[in-house]
Amino acid sequence: MAQIPWDIKDFNITEVCVKNGIEVVTFPYYRIMQCIHIILCISSVILLLWVLTKCRSKLTFHYNIRVLFMSLFFASLLHASLMAMFNTYQLVLSFTYTSPCDVILPRLFYMCIHLPYNFSILWIEGAQLVMILERMIAIFYVGRYERCTKKLGHSLLFLSFFFPLTELIWAYADETFEAPQISCLNTPVSRTKQINILFIFSIVCHILAVTCFVVVFLCHRQRSRMAHTLTGRFQFSENMISSRLLITLSSIQLVIFLTYSVAIMYLRISFDPVKGSAPMQKSNIMSAYLVPFYTILLPLITMFFLARVKQTRRSDIQSMVQVKSTGQEGWANYATQLQQQWS
Repeated sequence: MAQIPWDIKDFNITEVCVKNGIEVVTFPYYRIMQCIHIILCISSVILLLWVLTKCRSKLTFHYNIRVLFMSLFFASLLHASLMAMFNTYQLVLSFTYTSPCDVILPRLFYMCIHLPYNFSILWIEGAQLVMILERMIAIFYVGRYERCTKKLGHSLLFLSFFFPLTELIWAYADETFEAPQISCLNTPVSRTKQINILFIFSIVCHILAVTCFVVVFLCHRQRSRMAHTLTGRFQFSENMISSRLLITLSSIQLVIFLTYSVAIMYLRISFDPVKGSAPMQKSNIMSAYLVPFYTILLPLITMFFLARVKQTRRSDIQSMVQVKSTGQEGWANYATQLQQQWS
């Protein structure tokens, strides 16, 4: 994450506030990126709330994946709300400040936004990972998973909260937040190492999880063609539908997080504190922060998915109920009916 490479105790206060505060927040490029983020985040909040209130009943998945999906939505809603709040506050402040140091964020305000902001990112990542785990369990136990209780969903939901919270406590233990900050995206200098470790760990886990899930999904698609019973076919079909949505969302999230990480690494390495422009660097960091794009794509993709899945599900059901009566599959269907009749 980005950080402010200065200590206010070593310089003239006003000079530092002008160089590392006023020049940044009043930079046109920085303001443009703030406006873009505000529009994206407010739009995300509206769309996320719309899906949560109007479209939630249309997610006719198993309870376990549905509750985890809602967890992902609430994590994205938290992130979008915090980003909209902070960017609006700072944009207004950049026009209304009376003294240069007014743009330095109050310590309590910075803590109240920065900590939940980081938690929301870790929560999004955690929700995606437990959703992948749940779908893999559903695929392996196809045919029996419909009888699975809600305990699995509740346990995974707890993990999606617990692990991000534990990671956040580990990263910020004993942090005093004394260093002045102009952005809630900035990480305290003393915590940069821990935050970098967390994000690298999360990205590696995400890559491994998505890779394993895609392999399992492809194998599952092959197995779905061998399903003989109507119940088995329907469960295979439902697993395929929810898995496609999850693969799409996970892939987009992975691309966004990787792009942001690579961009930040490049900006840090290439920036020259002596010759470089601090406002330009901060603006580039702001433009490289693509998570708001994910929070707006999440409800859009979900609504598009729901619009198509209804028609697809009807078509699948019609094809599944047309039980084949000839050949090997016909014999399997006939044998199943006899077994049910005599049992």
